[in-house]
Amino acid sequence: MAAPLIRIKTEGFRAIGEADIIINGITVVAGENGSGKSTISKLLYYLYKTASNFDSLVSQELKLKLRDVYQFLEILQHELYSVSKDRNIREELRRELYLLNRNDDKSIDEQYRNWLSLIKKTSDLYYIQPDLFNEKKEVLKNSPRNYRLKRILNDVLKIKNQDEDENTPLQLEQVSLFVEAIFKEANGKVKSRPTSLFIQALKNVFTEGELPKVFDVMEFEEQIISLTKTSLSIPYSIQNAIYIDTPMMLGIGKSDNEHWDDLNDLISKSGNPLFPKYLTQLVME
Repeated sequence: MAAPLIRIKTEGFRAIGEADIIINGITVVAGENGSGKSTISKLLYYLYKTASNFDSLVSQELKLKLRDVYQFLEILQHELYSVSKDRNIREELRRELYLLNRNDDKSIDEQYRNWLSLIKKTSDLYYIQPDLFNEKKEVLKNSPRNYRLKRILNDVLKIKNQDEDENTPLQLEQVSLFVEAIFKEANGKVKSRPTSLFIQALKNVFTEGELPKVFDVMEFEEQIISLTKTSLSIPYSIQNAIYIDTPMMLGIGKSDNEHWDDLNDLISKSGNPLFPKYLTQLVME
């Protein structure tokens, strides 16, 4: 007998005492209300969403971690805009900052280069401003603007007990080092695919109670996913999962339900010639 395509085993999760499910083509899971059908469905949906879109999820996490840095650069550029005499440079920085927040379709390496480029250009502009510095490049005394910027920067970089003397310039090279560390962590996650990202997704959805005692997924009898493994394997047989809990979710546009949005995005992309030809859809419920 051929090995089953996909086999899921889970224990000790909500209404589920123990489950052993084989997916080999069309698979129907039936049971009474409260028997755990929706729980199994959500587990598989978030599993394949995480495993198949891992790079995208890392990018989303990356954007969240860079949010405060982005806000600091936005504030700094606003202050520089009021004193800079070079209109072209001002507009260029504003444009690059705007595009920086829309980097989702770019690789992590490309995003990193864009961040470093903008930080350098902003730093160069900061250090040449006559309204902030004298000819010796020393910050002018009694500069509330510079003191405020320094306080914000220390907060963004999580620096405590740092010298906040208003008569010293911002140490903007620290921003580059901070951003570099964040991108280095993201690149490491893309390469190692830690299971922790999937576990965090489950914690965000199942906010009450413990996670499953056991949740293992086998593909051709080889374990590819487990809460006890350190990394997620790349699935082959199933490339995407859609969780349908009501027909009312069709065509409603953006909503507060992630799985509703995923279904409608999938439908909108299906007519696109660039849409994956062999996308497998796992439809639950």
